[in-house]
Amino acid sequence: MKHGTLFFLMAVAIAGACGETGGDPMTTTKMGGNVDEDAGGGASNLNGNGSCPPIGDRMEFEVEGDIDEDTSWSCDTLPILTGRLFVTDGATLTLESGTVVFGDEGSAVIVTKGARLLSLGESDNPVVLTSSSPLRQRGDWGGVVLLGDAPINVPGGTNHIEGIEINDDRGLYGGQDSKGNCGELTYTRIEYAGDEFSIDNELNGLTLGGCGSDTKLSYIQIHRGLDDGIEFFGGTASVDHLVVTGAMDDSIDWDEGWTGTASFIIVQQHPGAGENAIEADNLEDPNTASPRSNPEIRNATLIGPNEAAGNHRGILFRRGTWGMVKNAIFMGFGKEAIDVRDAETVKGATQDPIALSVEGSLFFEIGGPGKEAWFDKEPMDGSEEDDDGAFDEAAFFSNGARKNLFGTDPMIADAYDITEPDFVPAADAPGGMGAVSGADFKGATYVGAIQPGGEDWTAGWTAFPVE
Repeated sequence: MKHGTLFFLMAVAIAGACGETGGDPMTTTKMGGNVDEDAGGGASNLNGNGSCPPIGDRMEFEVEGDIDEDTSWSCDTLPILTGRLFVTDGATLTLESGTVVFGDEGSAVIVTKGARLLSLGESDNPVVLTSSSPLRQRGDWGGVVLLGDAPINVPGGTNHIEGIEINDDRGLYGGQDSKGNCGELTYTRIEYAGDEFSIDNELNGLTLGGCGSDTKLSYIQIHRGLDDGIEFFGGTASVDHLVVTGAMDDSIDWDEGWTGTASFIIVQQHPGAGENAIEADNLEDPNTASPRSNPEIRNATLIGPNEAAGNHRGILFRRGTWGMVKNAIFMGFGKEAIDVRDAETVKGATQDPIALSVEGSLFFEIGGPGKEAWFDKEPMDGSEEDDDGAFDEAAFFSNGARKNLFGTDPMIADAYDITEPDFVPAADAPGGMGAVSGADFKGATYVGAIQPGGEDWTAGWTAFPVE
């Protein structure tokens, strides 16, 4: 195992009592505290399919600093991040299936331009990056940052990622390689991330800055982060089979000219947490910056906590973003399902051909339990409260050409259960009514992330522990 300038300390893991089969939770002892695989309640599922040693039998080591040559971590080890870990100089860090990585306060995995992260979990043996605390909470550690050289729309073509000191060049991203490769994450969970390094300067669960289309992101869960679940800062990377649960801020966020796709997406907001299931921006100044954010979202299930209080919203389009959302389910948001702001954003909906829309989608229980508040109700009179230039959201998104259904139950039995959710609609759910299809559409011809009565692709590798 080559670690370059890595700080490296081996320690012997101390086995605890039995884990998933019953008895006391399994613990390992490390410098700085105890790691409890069942901390916080709920099923953490850190031992995968049993092909790897139990957590308590893995060889523990502490790590921070730089990895500047190719490095692999296997599931018979237990890496403990004691600070920020930078993958640099074109190196690749590989996490083999079943590997669990614990993060201390202030730690993060940051993959710099030209380097790669390969997190290669399997459907019954995922890779897990989580908190080292025995009582895990949002923001216990930083999260995962992937930085590349794909185009972004910030003046000058490069930017510095939030959460890393501005004078540290390892935080730079952006360039001209639209096919750039930041790595591969498959069957990977990221839990309890979002450590705030300074006031209003925190990381997301998964941050992508200028990652290109050769980046592979499939079957990823981001659970109970303190900031956003996943954020795309420009680039062309795409993601599929994404689950974001319990994010404290936005579940999915994009800006700076992101032009990828997101297919088969599940968002579940938790009570008392979260703002927008999707917050969509181009650039704050100017809103016309190019390349313009213009992704396509296909087959999403977006679930709020179904409570009247709070600021939960389905999707906020603003600051000049365009983009298409097709075959989605919106349910349980205390505010509106859709809010469109700013003149440059509205242009996407009013031009020919349309470049901003939500189509073939289903809306249910929006505005609080038993209410119907599909769209933002700001005045359309040019006043300061009119933030979209009198754009009539209700008329646009309710137009028959959009093929949207309002007030129709998607028949997801356990959509609001935060510890044992079931996101599969009933077999007789109205999943195909109004769904977008056709030769030009590359998503599935049903509404939502999972086919009604179909196979639950979240089973076996996701987990939903709480504090």
